[in-house]
Amino acid sequence: MLHHFIVTRIGIGIHNENWYRGALRLFEAITFPSLCAQTCPDFTCLLIVDRDIPESAKSRLDAIVNGHRNFHIVPIDLTVMQQVHQGCFDYIWERCQDYLLAHRTIVDPFEYIITSVLDADDAWHVETLDLVQKRMTEEMPAFLASERRNMTWTRHTGGACLAFANGLRWYAHPDVVVPLHRLFGDMFVFVAARFSSGISACSSRHTQWASYCNVVDFKDIKCQRATPMWVYVRHDRSEVGWDVKDNESDSESVRHLRADFGIDFDKVRCWREDHELRAIGRGDNIPRSHDGMAGTEQLDCYFRISALNRQIAILERDAGNAGADGSLDRLLASQRRARDELVRRFHDQAQSHFR
Repeated sequence: MLHHFIVTRIGIGIHNENWYRGALRLFEAITFPSLCAQTCPDFTCLLIVDRDIPESAKSRLDAIVNGHRNFHIVPIDLTVMQQVHQGCFDYIWERCQDYLLAHRTIVDPFEYIITSVLDADDAWHVETLDLVQKRMTEEMPAFLASERRNMTWTRHTGGACLAFANGLRWYAHPDVVVPLHRLFGDMFVFVAARFSSGISACSSRHTQWASYCNVVDFKDIKCQRATPMWVYVRHDRSEVGWDVKDNESDSESVRHLRADFGIDFDKVRCWREDHELRAIGRGDNIPRSHDGMAGTEQLDCYFRISALNRQIAILERDAGNAGADGSLDRLLASQRRARDELVRRFHDQAQSHFR
């Protein structure tokens, strides 16, 4: 049995208490019950939260997962990192690796594992993890053979990326469900590799996993199951904008949504009827479009902070060397001020950019 680690990000870089009230209601109604309903319960879900998550939100999340030992809340402080990479979330997985080793969830750091990313408002078919586990286990002899065959740059680990192409798009406010065919997406990419390789489902932006497989010489497995295997949920706190127009639900998609994903529809209904949880359309009008709630400025902010953190650490190391001149001290002081200003901006945006 391969360890399967699911990375679920909840409000990283967000400190607004009101945002969490709506987001955690969706997590509790959709994502959490979908995972609990999996026919294969052998997984570890790492819930990545901001170190400065409001205490009320942290208490609520604790209450939701209480008693479920395979759910772990992992805090991350984006303002202390010294290195991040564009086009991926490997800095998230690096924090996860530290957590897993510290808690001895991983004892053998060379073992093969499965990783995946599931957003905190999406869902998987209840058989998803079972199918992934079986297929990746079948591939293990091929992984080991590739290690012996490959050249230097790709010799340490074999591996594969598995994706399910067929799913559903669910506009949660108007309750419209339509089929969606997408070969790669963040909630339906599953990656097998050695833990020690550092490769995970966070290693590439989801739409480019086919290209990344070529980089690391992994097998690209496309599962063309007719049954929808994932649900991509749209609502008024989504990062990506949407417009449902006058589309009506596809009846077969509705049937699958209701039967196959473990979603708690009573809790969804309560979320939908609570107008105070809405970011838009708090009256009787049901939201049918959304401009998006992008976090571009926040991402740029912590990329800049991480670059300054690294530079400051080097300058502080060199400041103690014999022969250091005053220009180094001036540069160090200037970069510390720049970092402090960016951290202030980061915290301001964490309150104001997400409502």
